[in-house]
Amino acid sequence: MQGEVWVNLLTQVPLAGLFIWAMLMVLDKSNKFQMEMMRRWDDKQAERDDMWRKFLDEQRKANNEALLRMGEELRAMRETLIAHDNRMADAAEAMRQRVRSKP
Repeated sequence: MQGEVWVNLLTQVPLAGLFIWAMLMVLDKSNKFQMEMMRRWDDKQAERDDMWRKFLDEQRKANNEALLRMGEELRAMRETLIAHDNRMADAAEAMRQRVRSKP
């Protein structure tokens, strides 16, 4: 009877070892797969981030150029308004002179 127990035990130990080994192999492959997926995700995120940075740089440059053009246009408008104001002041002064010179 005791011999049968030992025989059963000796046949079950290798099977249990084989099962444990198979599970470790499955877990190892699963871990490798997860690591590969995480690496791919990180690569895609880095690629997306680079594209976003490039877009933001282009957007910033376009905004800066637009602001420079607006500043130039405002300067031109200011000069036009100053010239207009000067002409109007001269015209108003000339009218005052005419009005004063008339009896």
